[in-house]
Amino acid sequence: MKTCNFIVIKVGLLLLIVISTTPLYSQWSNNPAVNTPVDIGSDDAEPLSVTTSDGKTIISYYKIDWINYNMYIQVLDAQGVKQLAPIGQLISAFPSGSAIFQYHLAIDQADNAILSFQDERTGSQACVAYKFTTTGTQLWGPNGVVLGSGLAPHAAPLPSGDVVIGWNPPSAGSISYQKYDATGTGIWPSVKSYTHPGGGNISFPRMFALSNNEFIMLYKKQAGTFFITNVYAQRFDVNGDPVWPNPVLLTTGVTNAVNPLNI
Repeated sequence: MKTCNFIVIKVGLLLLIVISTTPLYSQWSNNPAVNTPVDIGSDDAEPLSVTTSDGKTIISYYKIDWINYNMYIQVLDAQGVKQLAPIGQLISAFPSGSAIFQYHLAIDQADNAILSFQDERTGSQACVAYKFTTTGTQLWGPNGVVLGSGLAPHAAPLPSGDVVIGWNPPSAGSISYQKYDATGTGIWPSVKSYTHPGGGNISFPRMFALSNNEFIMLYKKQAGTFFITNVYAQRFDVNGDPVWPNPVLLTTGVTNAVNPLNI
């Protein structure tokens, strides 16, 4: 009986040692009224998130440093534990200007994130894009890729591993778009421009990949007055050329021309 008690005590001590030396990975709050903090102690703005195939969460956000909106990312594993530095990883500290605009975060089939936004590194508003892994490795270089002048980029990772990105150029009468390979190099000889048949002000492209590496672009078209827009869709082939003879009208009487499509 004494031997049994001794064995039980030894097993209990062993379990206590294992438990006390095993890290506790669960970081998600179990209280729905309390959020899991991503960054504390600074002014952050406009967070976006995507989820990887293995349950990680990639979060992008602007961190305000009094004179600039710097872009940061953070990665949480499936248990909610931060994978990068406690305050996140700085992606870009290029001049942002006095305001920030619609930007986009997407995930490709290899669980790499595509982050596209705008800054003023060229002296005026220009769209840029970064590609990075869940460990924070930047696959398109530390400065990303400059897409072209404009605002509000939106990316669609394709099954091939390429990425098509559309954005608002300075002119309201067209939409710019380009396809980039795995290294961030533009595939088409130059940035393409799409205009609505019959003209008109169009804006805020939303890009959606198809299984055959073609893609669909949704966009808003001003309908007579600045305060009313209609939403159209056009399909493009792998060369970036329109497929449908005419874009398809999806809905009418949407919000004003300066509000993006929240899709």
